[in-house]
Amino acid sequence: AKQRMRLFLSTFVLLIIIGTASGLSRKHHKIENNEMNKESQSAIPEAKARAWPHLTGLSYHEVEQKIKEERPDVHVIRMKQNMAMTMDYREDRVRITVDEDGKVVGQPMVG
Repeated sequence: AKQRMRLFLSTFVLLIIIGTASGLSRKHHKIENNEMNKESQSAIPEAKARAWPHLTGLSYHEVEQKIKEERPDVHVIRMKQNMAMTMDYREDRVRITVDEDGKVVGQPMVG
């Protein structure tokens, strides 16, 4: 009976040690992951506007000014309605489509 009790206690203590070590390891990984998340979040640039649907109907000059204020890093290009254009996508370009009166039609967007 004494031998069984020793075996039981030894096994119990061993399981507690393994469980504690495992828990510490998980905590360590959580801390590492949180630190990595903080580092990666600081490396993510602030979200920039990519489309301006609310500017539809305004004059080209108003829209151009507002877009340049929000995104000085993009080139604003005036396009006539139904004008042929390249289909390449560029992060540094915003095309503004205007009608015969110079009013913006469609949604200005990066591309």
